[in-house]
Amino acid sequence: IARLGAGAQRAREFAAWYQSARPLEDASAERREEAGRPALVGFAADLVGRRERFAALCSYYEGRVRAVGRPGAVAESFGRLSHGLAGSAFHGLIQLGYGYAAGVDRMVAEGLAYMHFSCQPLAKPGQLHHNPPIAESFEQVASVLRAAVAQAHADRKLTDVLENHVAEFDKLPTSSFQRKMQCLGQYATQDLTALSVATPTASRDPGWLVDLALALFVDTALDESVDFFMLHGVTSAWALSQLAPAIRDFPAAQVHFVNALLATYVVQGAPELAPTILTEEEGGSNTEWPAIIEAALDHHRFRERDEHVYKLTQVAWERARDGSALDEAILKKAAQLVIHRPFRY
Repeated sequence: IARLGAGAQRAREFAAWYQSARPLEDASAERREEAGRPALVGFAADLVGRRERFAALCSYYEGRVRAVGRPGAVAESFGRLSHGLAGSAFHGLIQLGYGYAAGVDRMVAEGLAYMHFSCQPLAKPGQLHHNPPIAESFEQVASVLRAAVAQAHADRKLTDVLENHVAEFDKLPTSSFQRKMQCLGQYATQDLTALSVATPTASRDPGWLVDLALALFVDTALDESVDFFMLHGVTSAWALSQLAPAIRDFPAAQVHFVNALLATYVVQGAPELAPTILTEEEGGSNTEWPAIIEAALDHHRFRERDEHVYKLTQVAWERARDGSALDEAILKKAAQLVIHRPFRY
């Protein structure tokens, strides 16, 4: 919210609310258990995606950040984890990218540990080639993604996989979203990858990925709600764009990200993309950014102070300020939708 221009008092109000609304879980038992085990001395390939020894992974990545710095730690490990970006609803990537943008060592270490801990592969080795053509324009990237989304909606092959197999994952102690992601990772990597693998790389401007995710967020909005997980596609795209200078193989990272974004669209039902109309209360394309930002920060008038409202509004506004490839009306609409409409899970 500071990036949206909130003052110190407003930031303190949000911090107080967040602390009470999102209490930390007690991790003392895990730390005590970890104290009796040997520390990790190298990249623990056997722990990737196992959701085990998070404290040990944090300690390992804290050591790597101290040893080689934030860019070095990202460079040496991101490529070994990027095939599973959708794990825990993108939160490892989000933690990493936001921590990197803020210059906070601890957040970078936690983000890498979280990616390692919850990695959810959506492609098998050899399915994704890592040398896609470099896009010369945003439209080159956008047209391929739009075609992939349209195909996922039309042929229903991937949604049928979920309908036929997701019950096999019901006993896993995780969310419905993650169970569906694991189902796609088990049964549909070839079909999913066929949609994403031809996407040209946006290495000329990683912000194009943010624009793609923003457009998809707007296009999946319904008259009564916005999609919570497509919102995470936006914030994770922004996180990836912040990390781009430190990622050794950005084309590979992008292919994995597009794979995860398409999988999220499928998990959320592959809905038809149809424009939704802003109501009079929600404003319109003529509303200026200062009024939109004021509405986002005005938690007394609008709904509870949910961090996702601020994060998406900040991303949309900064893309407008920094030269988005999208029409500014789409960026404003994304912010207005997240301010005014409840989440659909």
